[in-house]
Amino acid sequence: FHSPPSLSRLALACIGFLGSIISCALPTWRILTAFKNSKIIISLVDGLWERCVISPGDETHCMGYEYIPLPADMKAARGLIITAIFTELLGILLGVAGRNCMNFVPDERQRRKMALTSGIAFLIAGFFVLIPVSWTTNTINDHFHPTLFFNDPDRDVLKKMELGASAYIGWFTTVLLFLGGGLQALGNCGKEKLPFNRKTLNSVVVRHTSGAGVASLIPPC
Repeated sequence: FHSPPSLSRLALACIGFLGSIISCALPTWRILTAFKNSKIIISLVDGLWERCVISPGDETHCMGYEYIPLPADMKAARGLIITAIFTELLGILLGVAGRNCMNFVPDERQRRKMALTSGIAFLIAGFFVLIPVSWTTNTINDHFHPTLFFNDPDRDVLKKMELGASAYIGWFTTVLLFLGGGLQALGNCGKEKLPFNRKTLNSVVVRHTSGAGVASLIPPC
């Protein structure tokens, strides 16, 4: 298996990290729109931190969840996305420290272990992002439907629920995290090479003057 260069693998995961932050910050996780006579009455936009109401005149009023009840799926999504962001940050730090061009860790074996752990961290973060976006997508009913109560004065009002930009970014982020994390892990889980080079051979030759001793230490081709 020939994986892409380590910088490319890490770059994919870093883009996923930015996607997680954007998905968490944007207040467009889920959109509920009410129609009457083919005209929009009101739009209700749910985010992880606030809920916004958009009137037909494009007037927007937002309110934080400290003033209104927080839906269960939004509460779970908030916690999982925040956990994913910190997990991705840990993965980035380990991935940078595990690169061969860095001198943070002189031991090559330790660098490979750190790079492998970085890939595993990105995969775990991908699951943390996948769970809330899948949950939200499962609750979406993207077709028009009338209100449930026949005697409701607004029974001719149609409602449409759809995914917002944050959820779509979350799906894109999940793919990047799985791709970058998987490649990062696969690229560093192979057999480790023994640290034997010409400098080591020269020092062995100086220490061992007998030909048999030198020949016994040279690895077979």
